[in-house]
Amino acid sequence: MMGSAMSAKRQAGSPQGVVLVVTATLSVMGVLLIAPILPQLIAYYADTPGIAFLGPVILTVPAICIALFSPLAGWAADRVGRRRILLIAMFLYGPLGAAPMVLDSIWAVLASRVALGLTEAIIMTASTTLIGDYFEGRRRDTWLAWQVGAASISAIFLMFIGGLLGEISWRAPFAIYFFAWFLGLALLMLTWEPAPSDRERDRASDAGGAFPVRLMILICGVTLFGGVVFYIVPIQLSVVLATLGITNPAMIGGSAAFGSLVVPLGALIFRRLTGRLSMSLILGGAFLIAGLGMLVMGLSRTYLLTMVGVLINQLGCGVILPTLLAWAMASLPLDARGRGVGFWTGAFFIGQFFSPVLLTLGVQALGSVGKAVIACGIVALGCAAVGLIHGAKDGSSSGRPAQPNKDTA
Repeated sequence: MMGSAMSAKRQAGSPQGVVLVVTATLSVMGVLLIAPILPQLIAYYADTPGIAFLGPVILTVPAICIALFSPLAGWAADRVGRRRILLIAMFLYGPLGAAPMVLDSIWAVLASRVALGLTEAIIMTASTTLIGDYFEGRRRDTWLAWQVGAASISAIFLMFIGGLLGEISWRAPFAIYFFAWFLGLALLMLTWEPAPSDRERDRASDAGGAFPVRLMILICGVTLFGGVVFYIVPIQLSVVLATLGITNPAMIGGSAAFGSLVVPLGALIFRRLTGRLSMSLILGGAFLIAGLGMLVMGLSRTYLLTMVGVLINQLGCGVILPTLLAWAMASLPLDARGRGVGFWTGAFFIGQFFSPVLLTLGVQALGSVGKAVIACGIVALGCAAVGLIHGAKDGSSSGRPAQPNKDTA
């Protein structure tokens, strides 16, 4: 009781927001830090049967684990406590991530990557849930937007650092995973287990403590498709550029990095719009921009126009992700927030996993990657139409723009 009373009196500010935003970027580190050394890893284990398949699996298996185990991590966050399981996961993340520095068996390396993915599921879910616990209304939306922007920016630096350390040895980049221990120490000093505020108690009382099943199914369904759209450019840009005769790895990597620079701008646009427009209108507009970008990419026959499409698409994606996350946060009472964020995180990473699968099926059905990207853009425009029509109805029925949530702090 005493600890709960003390935590209820605490007010989170920038130190808590910054450390939680940076902590959430560890899920990006799981894949992108070692992406540049994948060819070296495959060459080292060249005598291993099936290494052509196992190599990419070692790279991506943490993301698959996040998709599969985030709901379980969310359940644990609600039952055990967000901060407690987050600190445990941070302690384990460092040695598990760095384990391939000393492991020689390919199967041991794969096992360590699976275990790393389990900790990433906890870290991503618990840190995002704590942002929702510590902040309300527009302050919460601001930190969620920063989380998206920070992940996009860190992706560029992690790829660069991974490539730089890869010049030393393919094992060297794995040492960076110990950075989690410094973040864990900061979390230990700056965070606390949250207690419900008066506003949270009122909301839980109004909701009867029930988990909003139908609404979360809708949010997670849209989020899954949002994950597909979000990873079109990072995964498919190299294929799109190859159709234009551009195969230089440095140029492809630079083009992808350049396009991702506008994702934080999209997150900033979301921050400016939240509280002024409804979630439906913001999300509809974001899918409209992302869909138009994919149409330009698919129809383009020049590098310059393709990059224009990339920038348009990534701008829309920068708005989509924080809007979806804020929508989920605003719909969840404190006691169910961990589970809700866990399901949301799982849905987004499942979308990431299926993004290349669906595009490959589209290429097979339509005959080219350009047509497949156009088809995905058309579906995105359909989502945009639904969101804009719904948002316009909400606004007209109330005589003013519908608010994304009731907590406009």
